[in-house]
Amino acid sequence: MRKFFKITNRVILILLVVLLAQFAYNEYRVNQLDRPYESEHLKPEDKASLREVFKLKENFGNNIWPGFSQQELPVILFNDRYEFLSGSSQSPEGWELIKNDMLMGEHYYRRTADNPQAFAVQTDVGWAGSMSSLSYLNRDILLTIRDQLPVPLNRLMPSQMMVRSNDFHVVSIIHEMFHAYQARNYPEKFGRGLAQANITEEYPYEKQRLNELFTQEGNYLVKALNAEDREEKLKWVRKFVYTRNRRRKEMHIEKINYEKFTEWLEGLAKYTEIKAYEVAHKQTEKLAFDYEEGLPHWETEWNNLEELGSVGGSSRFYLSGMVQYRLLDQLSDDWKQQIMNRGIFPETLLKKMVR
Repeated sequence: MRKFFKITNRVILILLVVLLAQFAYNEYRVNQLDRPYESEHLKPEDKASLREVFKLKENFGNNIWPGFSQQELPVILFNDRYEFLSGSSQSPEGWELIKNDMLMGEHYYRRTADNPQAFAVQTDVGWAGSMSSLSYLNRDILLTIRDQLPVPLNRLMPSQMMVRSNDFHVVSIIHEMFHAYQARNYPEKFGRGLAQANITEEYPYEKQRLNELFTQEGNYLVKALNAEDREEKLKWVRKFVYTRNRRRKEMHIEKINYEKFTEWLEGLAKYTEIKAYEVAHKQTEKLAFDYEEGLPHWETEWNNLEELGSVGGSSRFYLSGMVQYRLLDQLSDDWKQQIMNRGIFPETLLKKMVR
């Protein structure tokens, strides 16, 4: 018995040491990241991300989305003080040419940041994808998670699991570039998608019955995605369509349109983000960063697909749209040409398959 208590005490001591070490490391990382970022130039890690983005787009972009390689899509990266624009063959008005620094042998541009957002931004040289710098991104991720988790878990959860590296930064930039692609090539549908944004405040996120049905929809989509043969996939698609129709009978048309356009606008960009990572993984030897197998950065989102009705805000439609597009990859060869047409959404194409 004495030996048992001795071993137990040692285990407890080791656990305490590990927890204290993790706590100290977390506080160190927060102190590193929780500060303003006001550099007047792109930082080396951001230049590395941009070099990879343009290489991935130019060489393998058509594997991500048809025609993506050929489209000039400038990129804006922002910190707390500045926005930096690169990848444009023209000089944008309202932007300062940075003469004492270059990216990939080319000059880039700067302007003072005024509430910058991660999305598509219209500039004098057309729509550009806008994304935060890597340090800014990691600060937001780490501090948001610390705010959301209860004490003391928010101080002990391994911060190394939360902080993102360049591989994630690259595909996050491509996500926003795809929004610029949508805006440049399909302005009417993009504009209607933007116009739906004000509905988010009125959306019935709190209605338990609707959330339960939405969770069922997510489960059916996951089962269809994981099914081994086409007939079984279509069986689950039918259940998804039936459940979605049931839920929609209790909703106003403008809330339904909000869902559809958000699944087109954001679900498609989320699909492209993950697809870009998969394409990069297959080409890792030709790229600068390591892209791991198994999509490690999206484990939480895959888990959330099982409980879609409990996912807060519009994030649920990022996921429900994304998984429908991945399912369409398995069921259709030409869905990417159809999905950009007016009045066509992922559910439209899935419904046609099970009529």
